[in-house]
Amino acid sequence: MQGIAPTFNDGSLFGASVHPTSGPISSVTNGDVGFRDSIHIATGGIMTIALAERTDIDQINSYTSWRFDRIDQRYTVLSSTNGVTYTPIPDGTNVNQDHADPDVDGEQLVELTSLGLTGVTHLRWDFSVPQPAGFAAYSEFAAFGSPSIVSTVPEPSTLCVLVFGSLGVWVRRQRSLMKSHTELP
Repeated sequence: MQGIAPTFNDGSLFGASVHPTSGPISSVTNGDVGFRDSIHIATGGIMTIALAERTDIDQINSYTSWRFDRIDQRYTVLSSTNGVTYTPIPDGTNVNQDHADPDVDGEQLVELTSLGLTGVTHLRWDFSVPQPAGFAAYSEFAAFGSPSIVSTVPEPSTLCVLVFGSLGVWVRRQRSLMKSHTELP
């Protein structure tokens, strides 16, 4: 997902005018994790990332980084194979990860592994669950996988032409072999 900028529903992102430490939207998919590159996602936010190609996804990570209480992660992850219909992913429903000590600066990683998602074109994070203090400081979202392998199955008429053509070649070959065996002196 590196370099793919996510889109947000209206009002989900606190901008730099409200929180000067908020980074640009593209910072959550730039491969860097850290306080300066975090964006502030509010309760009710929905973030969608359109992948560059159909992808089989095995793992999704999310990172938060902040001083004190803004690293708790609360969201649902959904995937889509067409960009229209979204389905919650296994173990990605109602992620509710609190950090151990709210008085310590820190970072937090949530890993969703062994997902086995195939043909994914879009990923969506739904932040409907109340975020701590109204928002959380996410510094990176990452998906790991490989391009989907699309196998093409020939249509039935093409398959019939191939089968009957091969059968015709085989019959002709058999006749030729039989004729050559019978014409021996």
